[in-house]
Amino acid sequence: MCLFLFAGITSAQTTKQFLVTKDSTWTIPTTLDDGITPIQVTSVTFEGIGGGGAGGFMTTGLTRRGGGGGGGGAYATVTVLNPTGSYQITPGNGGTNKTKNSTVHGSASIVKKDGSNILVAAGGASSPYTSRDGGAGALGGQASACTPTSNAHSGGNGGDPYGRLLGWLFTYSGGGGGAANSQGDGHNALATSEVTGGNPGTGTMPAGKGGNGIQGESANGQVGEDYGAGGSGATAYLLGDGNIGGAGAPGVVRVTYTYNGEAISINNAETTICSGTTFDVALDITPAGFTLNQLTSANFTVDMVSVPGLNIVSNVPSYNTLDSKWHLTGTVTNSTSNTISCNLSVTVSTPHNLTDATATITVKTYGKLNGGVIAKDQFVCQDVDMTLVTLKGDGSIVNGTTTAKASGGSGSGQYTWYVKDLIGGGDYQAIASSNNFNHTPTTGFANYKRAYTDDVCGTVYATNELNVTTVNPFNPGDLNLGSNSICANTGFTKTLQITEFTSPATSDNNIKWSVYWQESKNSGPWVTKASQTNLTKTQVLAYTYTINMVAADMTAGDVYKYRYVLKAQDCGTVPCNDVYTLNINNATDYTSQFPDVNITLWYGACDTSIATPTLTPTPASIVRVDELNRIPAGEHNIVWKVNDGCSEATYTQKVTVNYPACGATVTDANGREYQTVRVGCDCWIAENLKTNADGAAYYNEDNANEGFGKLYDWNAAVGSNNTEQTCKTGTYIQGVCPDGWALPTVAKFNNMLAEVGDIEALKSDDETTWLPGNAGTNTSGFGAKGAGYYEAMQYQRQLGYTYFWTCELNPSNSLVARTVELRCGCGEFTVYDKSKESKVSVRCVKVELND
Repeated sequence: MCLFLFAGITSAQTTKQFLVTKDSTWTIPTTLDDGITPIQVTSVTFEGIGGGGAGGFMTTGLTRRGGGGGGGGAYATVTVLNPTGSYQITPGNGGTNKTKNSTVHGSASIVKKDGSNILVAAGGASSPYTSRDGGAGALGGQASACTPTSNAHSGGNGGDPYGRLLGWLFTYSGGGGGAANSQGDGHNALATSEVTGGNPGTGTMPAGKGGNGIQGESANGQVGEDYGAGGSGATAYLLGDGNIGGAGAPGVVRVTYTYNGEAISINNAETTICSGTTFDVALDITPAGFTLNQLTSANFTVDMVSVPGLNIVSNVPSYNTLDSKWHLTGTVTNSTSNTISCNLSVTVSTPHNLTDATATITVKTYGKLNGGVIAKDQFVCQDVDMTLVTLKGDGSIVNGTTTAKASGGSGSGQYTWYVKDLIGGGDYQAIASSNNFNHTPTTGFANYKRAYTDDVCGTVYATNELNVTTVNPFNPGDLNLGSNSICANTGFTKTLQITEFTSPATSDNNIKWSVYWQESKNSGPWVTKASQTNLTKTQVLAYTYTINMVAADMTAGDVYKYRYVLKAQDCGTVPCNDVYTLNINNATDYTSQFPDVNITLWYGACDTSIATPTLTPTPASIVRVDELNRIPAGEHNIVWKVNDGCSEATYTQKVTVNYPACGATVTDANGREYQTVRVGCDCWIAENLKTNADGAAYYNEDNANEGFGKLYDWNAAVGSNNTEQTCKTGTYIQGVCPDGWALPTVAKFNNMLAEVGDIEALKSDDETTWLPGNAGTNTSGFGAKGAGYYEAMQYQRQLGYTYFWTCELNPSNSLVARTVELRCGCGEFTVYDKSKESKVSVRCVKVELND
């Protein structure tokens, strides 16, 4: 228990003092300089010194002498008890010499209350100008008649100057200035001497020393030093007008007031805590004259008494804005289970030099509270009661759970049990307030914890939580394998694995599982073939079983079924939701299910599509042995590989591929007859076209060139077809070609070259159709000749070049169309865009024209 004893009321009288150097109004204060802390002013003393008088002028004429020193200001004082209201304060001004022969006396320093003088400190007189051979120091200021004489001093008199006839031949000092307060008269000037101003006055104020008269240095007098001192007279120097004497120093008023600070009190306090916890005591401080938040942590000191068995750590108090109080906090650690008391002495130093206050805090500490220990988690089956705790002193086990009693604290309290459902979620819920009890858990996984509540030390929990897992019911999952049919007299191997199951708890790896792989033959009893126990869920999912069957064990017609069974802890077994079935069959002969197939291809088709036969029963797999997309014309044997689940066998299917005949010849619209030839997948006219058409002509209009065919411009080649038509796969332009034939695409020419593999196989072998040494082999029968072309209004390059129109336009330039170029020395076709006005050869390819 901690007692804070803050006793007593404190107060003190304090003095403040300041100088006033310019006119002002001073109001009796009711608070300190912070504007917050209230005070009561008990008295105020005003002290004043009047302004010093100005020094005299230097005289003129043949007789020269320095001016006299100015008189010092007077000192006066007055004390007012229990003052109130405002006071007007006017510090006196020092006297000045504004122009020659003109002087200004120092003015009085005055304090007024409600327009009436309560203090007057007279100013010093200025040294007057008298005559050529005259001049005297000025009188000092006189103490005010309304001021008690015992507290007043007259200002010092100024010193006299020195002079002589024909003074212009010499330099003489002016008189010294008088000092403020008494006994500070200025010194008189002597021939050829420097004159020292009057000594400082003897009053309590900082009264000044009069200015010095200095020979041969300055024509002007010096200003009096500090407050209320008179200035020195001017110094005579050579010829000329009089010079201005020194100014008097200004006056000043000193204000001194005393005030009483308010009292402060602190009460003792006490608290009781549990060992190891933090105490918090609100200090009951009566501020009296200031607010609590004006205190700072620096105002507090805490003395901690060392107590055996305790470690005390205390912070300085801190201000709490919520309750507007200062709080002292600390930690007491009890090394024993006994009740221990300690005392703390707290001292608060009040602001603004007020007296401190001290109190005592007593802290009583109980031994640290310990909630005991719960040991060993447990598993239970659904609807089976369990005893959660026993408080037997020997720590014996009840239903797999051991506990130890709570200790420490005040020695009295209550046990409470809580449960949290980890599957349904939520927080802990209280279920019982007793030392031991029976509880029936719900399905799933739950945590139990025990709390002990002490009347002083609060609530603590047992060291561990009790994890209780209820393991039934649960879903053992599926095999998801269906069934397989295998052939008798063949071996068979297959690995079964548990892919997923739903366990009954969130933390399912806390459960220990047993797995049993079982087999049933022809609906007979289930027989365990393999098992493992004490597995985690992860290990269950990794545990597999492999079926190994040899031919000797397999008989057609047998049916085997496989499953797994799970057991969680000691709560019984549950089989998986489905089984894997294995049927033993004889091998299937599919020979009769591969009929002959006839396939007829149309013009230009090369790829051969052969449908996969539909077999009964459906085999495990069927694939073609070859992967060819193209089958040559004629009769062929296609090989299929079939796996019926028992074994793998090959079967042959006869496939006949028919390519349509090209026809020996074809006749154009003018009755001319042409030879045809198949090159690869396409039928071609084996000669250049000679059909009449506008814009068509033989090379150089010479009928002797008929063997090369005619040359056509683009419009003649496409005939009545729209020149904007775009040629693409399946859509052809017949143009000048015979019925059933059309202008080829670029791809048709490239396919033909790819089929024969050599450009020479497409060129005529007639030496007269190409330049010497450039005839081809014509093994394809296409027989391309160097027909030349017409361009730029002339026929060009017969025997060296030939071009064939395609049905394709240039997609970005409508003025040109695509040709295929074949020339001497080039081993491939070249796609070449030519003007539609150019004339080149035409070859036609057989197609099925769209209507």
